[in-house]
Amino acid sequence: MGREIHEVVIFMTENMHINGIDVESGVKRFGGKAERYLKMLRSFALGLEIDDTPMEIAFSEERAKESATKIHTIKGVAGNMGATALYDALVAFEITQRKGRPDPSLYNNIWRCMRETKENILNAVRDESGAGQRPEGGHDELRGLLTKLLSVLEISEPNSCEAAVKALLTKHWGVFSDGELEALNRMVFDYEYDEATDVVNKKLAVVK
Repeated sequence: MGREIHEVVIFMTENMHINGIDVESGVKRFGGKAERYLKMLRSFALGLEIDDTPMEIAFSEERAKESATKIHTIKGVAGNMGATALYDALVAFEITQRKGRPDPSLYNNIWRCMRETKENILNAVRDESGAGQRPEGGHDELRGLLTKLLSVLEISEPNSCEAAVKALLTKHWGVFSDGELEALNRMVFDYEYDEATDVVNKKLAVVK
């Protein structure tokens, strides 16, 4: 049965069309692991920020470095996921930003591409995790799981980190939105342990 599901997923990705997404190249970057690619593609979409705050800091001289780092990070992930439309928009803006003359029209294009990329992915890739049926978890349980995740992030052990974040995905938590959980899951699977540690510390501060 597992092999049949795997073959169905491969067939689906080979014939899948998502506007702005090069699915074929994305699957290749994941070593041909179509199931994992679709899971991470959905996580990527859920983690995209659709608001005007990044646009504002892009034109703030004091926070230009913060903006450049944020844009560069999103660009790298977009490239890995095959999100070509968003990647191209970020590259075009990054060029003007490096010259010290960020172009507002290009940033508006980034915002549009983010919104469309998110919508296109979520419309094409369904959530098969049963997220809507997960039970509610309590603060004490969440504190224990976050503490466990923090401890394995500190030693950078991939299998333990992935197991710890999967435990968080089994329930709903009041201080975590599904999008935040998916974003944390993506960080762990992408070995972005410093970023994941920051998120965990912030949530621990809330539940302590």
